[in-house]
Amino acid sequence: SKVKAEFVNIKWDDVIGLKEAKIEAWEVVELLKDRTLTERIGGKILRGILLTGPPGCGKTYLAKAIATEAGIPFIPVSGSEFVEIFVGVGPSRVRKLFKQARQLAQMHGAAIIFIDEIDAVGTERKTDLGFGARTEANNTVNQLLVEMDGIQEKGSNVIVIGATNAPETSLDQALLRPGRFDRKIYVDLPTLEDRTQLFAHYLKKIAHDETIEVGKLARRAVWKSPADIENIIKEAALIAARHKRERVTDKDIIEALERVDLGFKHHRRLTPDEKKRVAYHEAGHLITTYFLHPTDDVFKASIISRRDALGMVFHQPREEIFTSSRDRILANVKVALGGYAAEKLKFESTSDGVAQDFRNAMSQA
Repeated sequence: SKVKAEFVNIKWDDVIGLKEAKIEAWEVVELLKDRTLTERIGGKILRGILLTGPPGCGKTYLAKAIATEAGIPFIPVSGSEFVEIFVGVGPSRVRKLFKQARQLAQMHGAAIIFIDEIDAVGTERKTDLGFGARTEANNTVNQLLVEMDGIQEKGSNVIVIGATNAPETSLDQALLRPGRFDRKIYVDLPTLEDRTQLFAHYLKKIAHDETIEVGKLARRAVWKSPADIENIIKEAALIAARHKRERVTDKDIIEALERVDLGFKHHRRLTPDEKKRVAYHEAGHLITTYFLHPTDDVFKASIISRRDALGMVFHQPREEIFTSSRDRILANVKVALGGYAAEKLKFESTSDGVAQDFRNAMSQA
């Protein structure tokens, strides 16, 4: 079912933390607004935009903002809606969808079809193994290819926006050629500046302590997506409510971050000797990280059990790092063996807790 642009109502300023993607997407909005000028010059209107990137980074949100700003109708569908066991159903749904979009485009000048999780419908065509399902999927892809850039009446300005977090290579090559998905926009994880804006935005929606430092939280949340950040703030609100507090404090947000990263606390009853051994083991990791690691900071050391671990040292880079130097990898090996070294020095023997550490060190090596 179609959604009018005014009902989508996601303004451009509502899209926070996607600086690079927004620059590219704004070009698309301007092309849609000035489509008559584009056609007068002799250019062709964009046929398709492919939004790719990790989950929870705002691909659907950006598509809604494009529809709102361009002021044209928006038809959202999911890729899985076309996948059907019955022969011919997938292609017929594609035909109906584009027919509806073309009718709207004639009335409003243009229309957007948004296909979420397009990898479900646009996968590469392969030979059928004899059960018919692959042929049906191939036919659905074929129909999508024809509709996007086939024999159509002129003036049907239908723009297809596809979103996927699967690798681009999983889509059929014919979909990725010019004339189909002309424009590819990578919606990546937010930067430090983006995360600062996101934390400030989501904190406005809850009653919170004014002393909370947004910049500190942004540095602590390296590699977190906008969806993760929203979830952390919601989790912090639940923790504050559980403790009968009127406002969310810094402590609530840190606890929410730990719960997301490390899992729930288990109140296992360890013997005093076990507690001591775990404490020394974790201290070994902590000291090695603190003194020898070139890029990571220690954020938390604990001997409270979480998931399968009896204790943990949570460390992460001070900022996003996309490559690992030899020094960094060797430091990771040293940190992994720090717990073993601490146990050996203090108790002259080690526990089976070092087994996973050795596996980590080996994988780094």
